Amino acid sequence: MFSSSPQPSTRLSLANKKMGIDPKSNKGLIFVYCPPKVGSTSLVSYLRIYLNHAYTIFHMHDDSTLRVLYKITGVTVNEIIQYNIFLGAQVYVIDVFREPIERKMSHYFEELESLHFNNTESSINQYDVVKITKRFNQIFPYIGVGDYYTDVYQKTEVNESRVGLTIDKNATYIKLRLRDSKTWGSTLSRLFRSEVVVLPDHETAKKPLGELYTRFKAQYKIPRNLFELVVNDVSLNRYMTESERAEYVKKWSPLVSEEVYTFTESEYLLYKEISMENSFYRRVKMDHYLDEGCPCLSCDASRRAARVQIKNGRTNISRVAHANAPMKKRLPLSLNVYK
Repeated sequence: MFSSSPQPSTRLSLANKKMGIDPKSNKGLIFVYCPPKVGSTSLVSYLRIYLNHAYTIFHMHDDSTLRVLYKITGVTVNEIIQYNIFLGAQVYVIDVFREPIERKMSHYFEELESLHFNNTESSINQYDVVKITKRFNQIFPYIGVGDYYTDVYQKTEVNESRVGLTIDKNATYIKLRLRDSKTWGSTLSRLFRSEVVVLPDHETAKKPLGELYTRFKAQYKIPRNLFELVVNDVSLNRYMTESERAEYVKKWSPLVSEEVYTFTESEYLLYKEISMENSFYRRVKMDHYLDEGCPCLSCDASRRAARVQIKNGRTNISRVAHANAPMKKRLPLSLNVYK
């Protein structure tokens, strides 16, 4: 934390430079800093389409994002956020809640070929759902867990709609719910005092493993011991009203099956370590944003066109990527913050 007046950190100053953050700029900063598979990719894309002129927008899942995308080591995402708050930047930090079973399913399938089975998507598509389900149940307690809003941001304020909002000087911390995604646009428009429209995007069912994912969800029965974990999930109780929780439990109760064996924590850590060491298909997916975030004039023109398409009711919006831009004048690489 930067509660006093320390000398500027060389490491953090360098991190800002690598990320294209200019402390002298009037642009604010938005960190969509949340776990994967909670709808954040769509959120980031539409924030860029509508707010890229006024904010530099980052998408972070964990500290490894800094190393992979920006070659930054020795600092954490949270330290960078706190450093820029200390420097006086207007900072927004956004997390998203998704119901636990669905979040775990989507998280699992996102890494199915790169981590859990180390095989091509075409080969995995031929797997029996029973095989996919067994592995999912074994690792169920350890995937798709964690609440950044409370655990990382250290914030607890939640309103009657079970949405988190904490305003602290020049920093605003937000906890959205994926189940409210249809109203994200109006919520964000009020917060940023500027129009924001958010449409659904980047759904797992539309990906190469989408058919297998659909079959898996249709056939899945949740073992009793895993269902108990879900019912007692702290986030479920924090971010859903009593009636919403009752409806969620009622939805899954008829699908409860016999208990199964799951990995112990030590077994899971060993499983993950070996899987990562053996991973051949692991890759960073950079083409899944509707808007890559390039700040050049050409991409800004593409954003204006995208906003017109949205206003006219189109749902299949042209992707804002520099390769598709009508002009080819790009800002220096150090200012390309779309990574």
